[in-house]
Amino acid sequence: MKRIVTCCAAVLLGIVLPGGVPAALAQGDQGGPQGPSAVITVDPKGSGELAQPVPQAAVRAKVAGKDAPVAEWHHYGAQAAQPNLQLVLLIDDGARSSLGLHMKEIQRFLTEQPPTTEVALAYMRNGTAVLTTPFTTNHEQVAQTLRIPLSSPGTNGSPYFALSDLLKRWPAHDPNERREVVMITDGIDRYNGLRYDPSNPYISGTIRDVIRNRVVVYSVYYHDAGFADRTFAGVDSGQNYLTQLCQAAGGEFFYQGTGNPVDFTPFLDQINRKLANQYELTVTPPAGAKNIVNLKVQVSAPNTKTQAPQQIFLGAGQ
Repeated sequence: MKRIVTCCAAVLLGIVLPGGVPAALAQGDQGGPQGPSAVITVDPKGSGELAQPVPQAAVRAKVAGKDAPVAEWHHYGAQAAQPNLQLVLLIDDGARSSLGLHMKEIQRFLTEQPPTTEVALAYMRNGTAVLTTPFTTNHEQVAQTLRIPLSSPGTNGSPYFALSDLLKRWPAHDPNERREVVMITDGIDRYNGLRYDPSNPYISGTIRDVIRNRVVVYSVYYHDAGFADRTFAGVDSGQNYLTQLCQAAGGEFFYQGTGNPVDFTPFLDQINRKLANQYELTVTPPAGAKNIVNLKVQVSAPNTKTQAPQQIFLGAGQ
């Protein structure tokens, strides 16, 4: 099976969030950090947390192929005085009903988030993201809304439409907060055929949405009901699309071969460790650079692995 890396359309249908949550998202909000910024993960190799925060002097960045001074390098604390993370668990409603075997593992992931983390649960359905509650620090409340997916073929044609829909509906937030998504899906874009297309316009559009909104995306592979997941082309395209998306967004794609994971816990534990080892990077971009441009980040810290978005949104006026 072809793999890009080892790791990890407009939607017209709409919903109203429970509790009257505002449905508008300020695209590419630049109101927090003083300059273009991105969320960077400095993950320790092996087990355990980083012993010491990484200093700003250890960080180098290139923006649009040119050296860019690091203006700020902020470590996200796990126990901030105010919520510093908004986290969405986005589940494909077409996933096989066997996902019900993993409900306790998924509930534990929700309830064990730090007290200040605002969480939400949403189901992908017909290209939309249907939230079960507003964002809340009441993790138990969100976990209680977890259910077995509908598991009907054709329930969700594209997880990428659903992710873009979620970004459009994400409530206005403190720009200093992180926004991150964990997707459980097969990754197949049924609107573009079963074969992998690296230039798929729907995937490219979703990646642009993710970069503009500074959202980190993780995904765990799980089969949908129906014919597509029984074909080599379907599995191959879905896993490659999820790899492409997560790598572009600075996250990671988790999978266990071509089948469903036996246990979600190891994957979810890895995601939790990444969330606890993240930094906000703010750069001074080269003169004349604007919109979405390439980003490369190098962190000189022993026994670590750096994950960064492949691009950064500078804003139209930079």
